[in-house]
Parts: sequence; C-alpha cells; structure tokens
Amino acid sequence: MEAPRRYLAVVVFVLTSGCLEKPAPWVPGASDVEVKSDELRSADGAGEVVGPPLDGNGELVAPVDAADVGQQDIPEICLPDSVDVPDIPNATEVEVKPDLSGDVSADGEVDVECIPDCDGKECGDNGCGGECGECQGEQEGCVGGVCVCLPICEEKECGDDGCGGSCGECDDGNPCTDDSCDPTAGCVYENNALPCDDSNWCTDGDKCGGGLCLSGVSIVCDDNNVCTSDTCVPAVGCVWVSNNNPCEDDDKCTSGDFCLDGNCIPGAEVVCDDGNPCTDDSCSPAVGCAYTNLPDGIQCSLESPQDVCADGQCVSVWWKDSKSKLVWQITPTGGAMQWDTANTHCSGLSLDGSGWRLPSIDELRTLIRACPATESGGTCNVQDGGCIYQEDYSCADASCGGCASGAGPANGCYWPDEMQGDCDPYWSSTPSHKGGCCAWCVDFFAGTVKGFAHGTQTAGRHVRCVRDAL
Repeated sequence: MEAPRRYLAVVVFVLTSGCLEKPAPWVPGASDVEVKSDELRSADGAGEVVGPPLDGNGELVAPVDAADVGQQDIPEICLPDSVDVPDIPNATEVEVKPDLSGDVSADGEVDVECIPDCDGKECGDNGCGGECGECQGEQEGCVGGVCVCLPICEEKECGDDGCGGSCGECDDGNPCTDDSCDPTAGCVYENNALPCDDSNWCTDGDKCGGGLCLSGVSIVCDDNNVCTSDTCVPAVGCVWVSNNNPCEDDDKCTSGDFCLDGNCIPGAEVVCDDGNPCTDDSCSPAVGCAYTNLPDGIQCSLESPQDVCADGQCVSVWWKDSKSKLVWQITPTGGAMQWDTANTHCSGLSLDGSGWRLPSIDELRTLIRACPATESGGTCNVQDGGCIYQEDYSCADASCGGCASGAGPANGCYWPDEMQGDCDPYWSSTPSHKGGCCAWCVDFFAGTVKGFAHGTQTAGRHVRCVRDAL
C-alpha cells in the first residue's frame, strides 16, 4: 500500500490572552477552512498576528481524529505572547480545501487510504501507484486505459503491420506498372502491357510498354461533310470548322454550289441547251440535263424550210439544184429496193410536202459531178430520145463507162456535196429493155451509166426521189 499521505492544516485562533483555554477543535476532512488575513490580528490591535496552535518547537499541534471530536478533552494551549507571521501582500482570502481521510498518526500526520481508480480501464495507472491490468497480446500496449495492438512497421514500407492493418500502400501512380509488396524487398513495380490513356485525344488504342503509356494510332476526324475542315487537337480531340469550299448539293440542275455555315448552298440553275433544235432540253435533279429527240420531220429552221429533224438532228431533207432547178431528196430513205418498189416509194413520199417521184435517167444524170462524159449533156448516148431500149446494151457507148472508181469530189462520190448516203447505183424510172426486165441506173461511185435487171431474183438498188421546184 502507498504510504499514508500527511496534510497540515491551519486553524485560526484569536488571542484574547496569552493562553487558549479550549480552542475549537480542528476537524480533519472538513471541506473548507478559510483563513482570512484581516482576522489574523490580536484583539488589542497591536499589530501582532496570532496563528494556529503550535507546540514548544513551533510546530503545529497534531490534529485530532474527527471521530473523537467532542469526546476528548483538549488541553490548554499556551503560546508565546506573539508569533511573527509574515504579512501576505494584497492577500484577501486563501481557501484551503483538503479532502482528508484516514488515520491520524502519532506525529500529527493523517494517514489517508488511496482508492484505486480503474473504472472503465483495463490497463494503465490506477492512481495509487499500481496498474489496472496487464495487456496480454504480443504487440499489445496500453493506450488511454485500453489494450490495443501496436503496429510494427519499423523499416517496412508496406505489408502487414501485425495488427490487421498495413504499413503502407504500394502505388507509384503509374497505370503501366503492377504494384505489389514483397515481404523482404518491399514495394515492387513491374511493367505491364495494359491499355492506357496517353492524354492525347487524337490517338486511339494506347497501350503500356516499358512502363510508359505508348500512343496508339491517330484517329480519323471525318464527319463526311465537305463544308467542314476536319482537324484534331490533342487536348480536345476532333474539331470540325465550317469552310467556304465549293461543294455539290446533289442537285444536278444547279451549278457553282458553295459551303456556308457547314451546309452546301445551291448555286445558279443550270441552263440545259445543246443548241440542237431537234431535241427537247430538260433537267432532272438526279441526272442533270437531258436531251430528248423531237419527232422526225419537224421543221427545224426558219431560214431553210427544207431543214427538218431526223434522228435528233436538223437536216436538210431536200436540196434544190440551181442548174436543173430540180429539188432532190438529200438522204435516201427506204434502203436498197427493187425497181417497181422504188417507183411506189417515191410517189408516196411525204417529205416537206408531196409531189415526189423516181427520177428519169436524164434527171438522174444532172446529179453527176466531175465526170464530164456522163454528166448531163455529156458524150454518153444513154438519154431520153437516144439510146434507151436495147437487148444487149449495145447502144451505150464507151463514154458511158464513167471515171475512176471512188475518185469523186464528194468523199469519193461523183455528186454534189449536199448529197448524203451510199454512192452505189441508184434507180432511174427509165426502162432499158422493151420487155420491162431492166432499167437504167447511175453508179455514183464511178460516174457510170448502165442498165440493171430488176425483179425478185436480183439485188435491189438505192433510191433518191426528186420533184419539181415549188
């Protein structure tokens, strides 16, 4: 047990003479004993202060036990005439509040029993020099009266601290390393090959390598809009800025389309005009200009009434020979045919009017050019009123044989430049035999005048119709 604590207290006595007969007892354990400086003076006002009862050695008289108060005779206490007590500067009141319990020893000290204070405590000081309890765990220590596990992390940067916790986390802040703790080496950081982000919005598929985040492939910023300029900024990624470039609004009937505010604005309307009077000009947004042939035979020139449409082209269907004054069909129609069919074909032709016929041999020879012997009025004696009928073609002299083949002035043909078509033999309406088997023809390839048999057994010849000038 702790040694009894001893306390000294002062009981105030007011002297009226040199001795106190029976001073009031001092009660140990009293809650308050007040000592007031203005009450420590003698009644006669001599300025000498009297104090508590002292023995012959000047020591305080031992207190009596509270239990004996009223049961003991307190001896008469005589004190010196005066006791010098130092004046206490500016002291007005001193409170002494001892809480004393225990026995009074023979020397006047109070033995107080210490009561341990372990309420709510499982370990630590009990207030009386002892312990409230001992912590049993290997790493346990007492903290605030409670047994707790004390972590052991000396020279350890990670791993178990022995108390279910950790001495530290292994994290180097690098996503390209796998962080772990080795019981001996401590934190270990191993490179990995995981996907990562290089903080560049213009790359995709970034991947770790060598502990670094390696950039992937560059992304393609294409919004499929020709009216935006597509770029990539690492901090934000794809950026599309409106431009003023030419564009196509998918309408084939506009031209000069242009970009504005990211949109394609239609330009001017397309003028569909092929300059051909024999086509109908139109425009379709999906296709653009379209040119449709007008029906054949429509007049296509105000200046030249002989010009009409044929297969989408404005052609002169007839030509007037200024020498003979005859009007000729420019382009043969009907192809090669037999002689009797040729007569019917021309008489029924309706080409810028009627009045067409199959020409006589004299009329047909007026078309010959650059072969003088067979031209109209030439030495060839095959003509109306001359050598017409023959059984063996004997009346046709040698001059009717014409000129060199394919050497005519109009692309090898011996006729005017205005004529079109094949320059092989053409029928005349003049028979060459009385029996009606044959008829005269002009072969414009060589400028030749000769007779040909006709009928279903023979090949057909070409036809060029003629009429008189209107």
